[in-house]
Amino acid sequence: MAVIPTAWNPADKAAGVVLTGGNLTTSCAMDESVRSTFGATAGKYYWELTYPSGVTGILVGVATSSADLDSWPGIDAEAWAAESNTGDIYHNAGIIGHLSGTVPTTTVSVLLDATAKTVEFWSDGVDFGVTVPLTGSEFFAIAGYPGTVTANFGGSAFNHTPPAGYEAGFGEPDPNAVVIAGSALAFSAGAPTAVRGPNRTVQAGSALVFSAGTPEATTPENEVVLPVGAAAFAA
Repeated sequence: MAVIPTAWNPADKAAGVVLTGGNLTTSCAMDESVRSTFGATAGKYYWELTYPSGVTGILVGVATSSADLDSWPGIDAEAWAAESNTGDIYHNAGIIGHLSGTVPTTTVSVLLDATAKTVEFWSDGVDFGVTVPLTGSEFFAIAGYPGTVTANFGGSAFNHTPPAGYEAGFGEPDPNAVVIAGSALAFSAGAPTAVRGPNRTVQAGSALVFSAGTPEATTPENEVVLPVGAAAFAA
């Protein structure tokens, strides 16, 4: 599943926050924050935040819709954020983790698992070494405090490679994504059904996609199903 990259939400920020660069760069005065437009309730996502020359202490991470935007991320129990200058991770006005590597950081990576309700951080590609538990049901990207940072929610190449299992970006599922079944066996039993939204391409690229049951491919308008292997449906 690919995603449509989100951006910072101009309608969900403190009054003094200035957004530029297609709402990807945020400039904050003291004790101000901004949330992303998209919030995740499930799935695993990877995105990056890059600091300009002369790194400041701006905090980045994840937050619920209840986080206080008129202060810094992590001042309350609704946000979890890492600071580039110190490598500290803040939540509920306290430090709950710390990067043991080098600071300041040029690029902070955020690894959100909205299903398991955890978040991890990388500092220039090095894992902070802390898995932070989250509470809530929907999680947004957040940035704030004083300073400037630019988010990459998947609209351009990342500075570091997202780990396996994570979406390369943060945002709504892309209805035009290409889904490829490339393993030796995608479904082994039951009554598998391939269902995708309009304009998506579902490609069966293995020797055997369905081996048993009563397979059915439901193809809405404009969808393309491409059986590439020796047998797309075997039974």
